[in-house]
Amino acid sequence: MPKRTRSHSTVAATLTTTALLLAAAPAFAGGFAVARFGGEHGHPLTSNPTAIYYNPAALTESEGYKFFIDGTLGIRSLEFIKADAVDGAGAPVAPNNGRGTLFGVSAAPMIGASAKWGDLAVGLGFYVPFGGTGIWDKNDEWKDNTQYPGAYDGVQRWYAIEGTIQSSFITLAAAYEIPRTGLSLGVSGNLIQSKIHTVRARVADGTDDVSVEGRSLVDVSGSQVSLGLGATYEAVPEKVWLAFSYQSRPNFASTFTLTGKMTGTDPLPSDDIDIITSLPDVFRVGTRFMFSPQLEGRLFGDLTRWSVLERMCLVKAGTECKLNPDGSGALPTVYQNQPRGWVDTFGIRAGVSYWVSGQPDHREHEGGGQHRNGGDGKGQHGHKGQHAARDIEVFGGLGYDSSAVPDERLEPALPDFNKVSAGLGARIGFGSHVHAALSYTHIAYLERDTVGLSTLDDFKGASKNPDAGGVYSQTVGVVNANVEVAF
Repeated sequence: MPKRTRSHSTVAATLTTTALLLAAAPAFAGGFAVARFGGEHGHPLTSNPTAIYYNPAALTESEGYKFFIDGTLGIRSLEFIKADAVDGAGAPVAPNNGRGTLFGVSAAPMIGASAKWGDLAVGLGFYVPFGGTGIWDKNDEWKDNTQYPGAYDGVQRWYAIEGTIQSSFITLAAAYEIPRTGLSLGVSGNLIQSKIHTVRARVADGTDDVSVEGRSLVDVSGSQVSLGLGATYEAVPEKVWLAFSYQSRPNFASTFTLTGKMTGTDPLPSDDIDIITSLPDVFRVGTRFMFSPQLEGRLFGDLTRWSVLERMCLVKAGTECKLNPDGSGALPTVYQNQPRGWVDTFGIRAGVSYWVSGQPDHREHEGGGQHRNGGDGKGQHGHKGQHAARDIEVFGGLGYDSSAVPDERLEPALPDFNKVSAGLGARIGFGSHVHAALSYTHIAYLERDTVGLSTLDDFKGASKNPDAGGVYSQTVGVVNANVEVAF
């Protein structure tokens, strides 16, 4: 524990006001969205069971029964450099300046299944589209330092030492292809399990006073529900497809509540708490088109409404987050408020696939336009899967995603960046029923320098936090592998 130069009651208050959020979660899109399952084939016109999330209407692009298992491995390097922390007299505070680093490897599964009978398709899946885990490296410069032992946890400790934020989904979806129209409609229902488990440093007045810093653990969880809607349209038979989908906010509301405990280090108090927070709704659009029988292009984008995340508020269990205009808690039960003020994000991605051998799956989708116009459902290429034994597809993509976090609110717990990405991979058919894909995507984050721009220390009371201005940089590599089995 840090050296205490104030009363135990003051330090007790420190940890009572402590510890909101969060682990440093990798953002593959805006905010802390991490939905990369399916790789380059995870989009609103996909024909595999990831359509359960990206667009339930696209389940009609598949035939028969399919089982899909997917793994995403993220390899992440994050750096935060702080060099302008000073005390009340303007002198540098060495324990609060320096370089914080995080290197981690995280994995996320997606498991899905789909079935199609005639014009009706259904799907069931489990996946994690939001969140991640982060453990920051220790600063060996301060190891065994008896005057400032807290500095060993790193310069970023005032916002994050270690933790997890995660929302996992179980989804049931259904879609219907309206005969002879080229139009499919879909709906999905999501059961969401969200949790936050985190440790950070904090003092009672919201500053970064190294003489009285303490630690606490926050562990909360809760369940929510949400809804997905989607549509696909075959605009030009066997040539051009269009799609739109929507995922609602959890509980169809601006906020939801997680319940649990805040535990302070002895002799600091613990309490039953709620965290009141938000997740966004998401709009997606996309198109895919055939340049030739072996060459497909894709273009899709999303709008994620992170502006719903105005704050993350930690309160005594069963109470509300009532704040004064200056950020102080209107009630003594508001232990800590983390101002967010995030903004909506957008992403755009272009992709291409080339079949070295075989045919694209969707060209056998009930004969494409022939079925829509009253054909026999077989089309010129015969039944779906006829070419699977010699399917070899190579694919790639380029993308851009904007940042949800403005300069004045950027901090080490949930950093976000404008980012560009490039991916390359291949999908191979083994016999007529099994396909496997492997891809790598490199995400380059544009460095952010927010020195002198942070306003988190301008708030009062429960909303006051240390100045988080600094230089932030990050890189992430994403390996995606999946296997699809058709029956």
